[in-house]
Amino acid sequence: MQRELSRNSKSSIQKSTMTERRVSEDTPSIHGIISAEIKNSGAYFVFPSETAAQAWARKICADTVRSVAANRFMAWDRFKEEIVRAGLKDKKPASAVLRRLFTRRLLRDNAASPFLQTIVPPGYADNGEAFTRFIASVLPQLAFWESKRSGGADGEDYDLAAIKIRYAAFLEKFGLFEPSWEKPPFRGEGKRCFIFYPETLEDFPEYRVLLDRPGVILVSPPPPQIPGLVFFTSAREELRNTVLEIRRLHSGGIPYADMALSVAALKDAEPYLTRELSLYDIPFILRAGKSLGDYGIGRLFSLAAECASSAFSFDPLKAFVLNTFIPWKNPGLNRDLVSFGINNHCVSPFSDRGRRTVDAWEEAFKNAGGVEIENHYALLKQKTGALAGAKTFREIREQYFVFRELLDMKRLGAESDAVLARCIEELSVLIEIEEELGGRALPFSPRGPVSDAFAFYTAHLKDKNYVPARESGGVNIYDYPVAAGAPFAYSFVLNASQSAAAVQYTPLGFLRQDKRRRLGLEDRDVSAAVFGLFLAGGPVRFSASAKSFSGWAIPHGFFAGREKTVEARTKTARTKTARTKTEQAADPWYAEKDWWASGTAFPEELFSIQKKGFAAWNEVLSLSRPGFCWNGPVPAGEIRTLIAGRIEARKKSPDGGFLVSATDMTEFFACPVSWLFRRVFDLEEYPVDAALLDDASLGNIYHKILQRLFERIRDDGGKFLPSKIGLYRAWAEELGISVIRSGREFRGLLAYPLLESLAAAAAKRICAMLKTEAKYFAGCEVDLLEKKLCVCLDEREGARLYLAGIIDRVSLSPGGAIIIDYKTGTSPGGRASVFDGTALKNFQMAAYTRLYEETAGRKVSGACFFSVRENDLKQVVGRLPRKRSGVPREEFQETLDALDSYADRFRRAVLALDFSGKIPYGECVSCSCKTICRSLYTLNPPARIDYAALSLALERQNGDGDVSLP
Repeated sequence: MQRELSRNSKSSIQKSTMTERRVSEDTPSIHGIISAEIKNSGAYFVFPSETAAQAWARKICADTVRSVAANRFMAWDRFKEEIVRAGLKDKKPASAVLRRLFTRRLLRDNAASPFLQTIVPPGYADNGEAFTRFIASVLPQLAFWESKRSGGADGEDYDLAAIKIRYAAFLEKFGLFEPSWEKPPFRGEGKRCFIFYPETLEDFPEYRVLLDRPGVILVSPPPPQIPGLVFFTSAREELRNTVLEIRRLHSGGIPYADMALSVAALKDAEPYLTRELSLYDIPFILRAGKSLGDYGIGRLFSLAAECASSAFSFDPLKAFVLNTFIPWKNPGLNRDLVSFGINNHCVSPFSDRGRRTVDAWEEAFKNAGGVEIENHYALLKQKTGALAGAKTFREIREQYFVFRELLDMKRLGAESDAVLARCIEELSVLIEIEEELGGRALPFSPRGPVSDAFAFYTAHLKDKNYVPARESGGVNIYDYPVAAGAPFAYSFVLNASQSAAAVQYTPLGFLRQDKRRRLGLEDRDVSAAVFGLFLAGGPVRFSASAKSFSGWAIPHGFFAGREKTVEARTKTARTKTARTKTEQAADPWYAEKDWWASGTAFPEELFSIQKKGFAAWNEVLSLSRPGFCWNGPVPAGEIRTLIAGRIEARKKSPDGGFLVSATDMTEFFACPVSWLFRRVFDLEEYPVDAALLDDASLGNIYHKILQRLFERIRDDGGKFLPSKIGLYRAWAEELGISVIRSGREFRGLLAYPLLESLAAAAAKRICAMLKTEAKYFAGCEVDLLEKKLCVCLDEREGARLYLAGIIDRVSLSPGGAIIIDYKTGTSPGGRASVFDGTALKNFQMAAYTRLYEETAGRKVSGACFFSVRENDLKQVVGRLPRKRSGVPREEFQETLDALDSYADRFRRAVLALDFSGKIPYGECVSCSCKTICRSLYTLNPPARIDYAALSLALERQNGDGDVSLP
């Protein structure tokens, strides 16, 4: 029985009341041709794509007949397949999988005895797999190439001829045929085949002679009437305007399912387009698929391969076990395993002095314990290794079902379930091919942690495009130009720019341009025909933007002289006053923004996400409105009490005074909220990677080595003497090993084999610093090392203010004391450490100078930062030879006076629980606390938010005095 599309069961394209656009007045439209021929059972209709073919079948069912045989509407590729199969019924067509299998076998034979000289240079024969994709793509074109070649041959021609001979023998041996090689006579058998817009088909010129017969009717439109193009300043404006137009059409009676979006370079625009549609509550169906290997659950196999090939190094294992699309049975154990790896530095396997490769995880378990996590890792490693190492496709399937013991398939979502089922279906296809060809024909080697068969399977999933079956009911989104010619009630073509929307065919594109020219082959630009095909499908709007998601662009040349430029909305007062009620009704988002900014009329309509946002604001209101009772949130007063209690416990000196440090002030005046989170609530970024040492731990090691080194120098006469620099280097190397061995920063089994090399690297940096030390501080006496100091800035009873800090080192020169602060990386600049009359950004040197001078009774003549990694001094106070000098001590007094003022401001703000402040955007965007404080995402500064006005507006919106939204 023929499969039929009925009016009742499958029709999703409803009859439109809009006037249909014809190709021209003299040529029948697609609809007219089909309507006239549909009752003739021998009439078949061929379209450039399956999308257009099925859309026209459904439209005819809705407009003309009750049902129609689905096989009468077909895509060009299926039409060609039917022609070829009619003459070769005893053979099977070659597929992309078979071409890749043949190519891998060809390259394996070439590696054993090179016969390719140009396409695969002999020097690369052993690594020929890099050429697999290219050669496999060339195979279907070899017959056409052979028919065109003439005259002398070069090395490339000999290689192509050799590949064709071997491929032909492969096809013959296994009873296959290459569809593009075959040109059997067309057997119409009384059929009338209407081929619409053949100009848009890439390989139609090759079939033109074959189809030159009475049974084939080519429907070629006249040159299309050039339509207009709407040109926007940015892609964001283009998307927003398109979404508003979709809403307008829908309110005019066109169902969302009868509209289509064709987007050039959809991959770049997809996340922004789908987000915009979601913000406006417009349902949509993404008709463009992606490779099976790119879906979340589809990555299961490639991630397993990466784990096995890396011998379960931390990064691949973390990506594997934390993939939330994979329905792990024990996700909690997976998270515990990752935390264990971070804490024990399980970065990668390592060599035990060349004797054996050691698994860092297994060695760490021997010392750190954790039986449950150890057993979980062992099971995960065993099953993943068996899956990735499976030698045949059939064994891969067997091992996959064993691996599934680690999964809870009930937790798999519907779409992920469909994707995974398709992955296993593709594996079944490979098993069928494996059995048909026989094991000897497969070009696989079982060696290695990831077998060739499994690597081929993961690559196949990456190449296999998949579009999940979705129910209709929303705007259809297609990759350009798949939906060209489909009869939607209204279509939008987005990003119709010169680069993105150009459709150009290049016959035998693998050849050089000069060779193609000698063969009489030229590029064909069919962009105009594709635009005409869109026009033939129904009403359509073309648009583009000057700033697309992939860069700057210009409209396609087809629309030259017909562009209508639409300027972006600006933030000027003139634009705000020009906004009308009609515009607000069309875009509630801008209406809400205007309401927030200037108190205009409350939006007449709210989208679902806006309602959720207002509901969240209601919770905020519950914290600020006196007497308002809300079940759940902590009252604002209790929050203030909690903060005050923490500050009282942590920021007071023993005698009840207020304690402040340079780090406190530097962080607080950069961002008070960040200081609150970090210093009061002790929030820290959770490490997500395993590393031998992070910058903080490395800084601690350098500080300890330098402290102990200069303690020895102080005990050995007290002065730094360049004549003893060789002895100092020996001490540094010795101290490096002892500090690293005793330090908690460097734990984990992987650390110990690298202990000597790390100690040597640390000692090398310290030795480089000693050279710089000898240049600038020769003969200086070591005074203080890692000394904690404290002074009182304000002695008023009950309001004492103390300044505290730890100075890395102070050396005494004939000119006075020199403060030296070590930095692991780049040091702060001198400008940030000196008050410029308006601001002081880094308080460290000012605080250290004040602390030392008041406790030691000695003037500071110099202060500098010393970068260990860069081996560089940055002077803040004083002058060093051949260095950019800092400010003289006398001029630095203004900075010390400013320090007192800043300390007092800090104390008053913290005690008043005032953590407000205008922070530059650059500071916010790079702050790790931005996702907690949300300051970066607020529409207006907090001070401009009127809670009472907000509450009143919500009450009026509800009309019942209840601040909760319905």
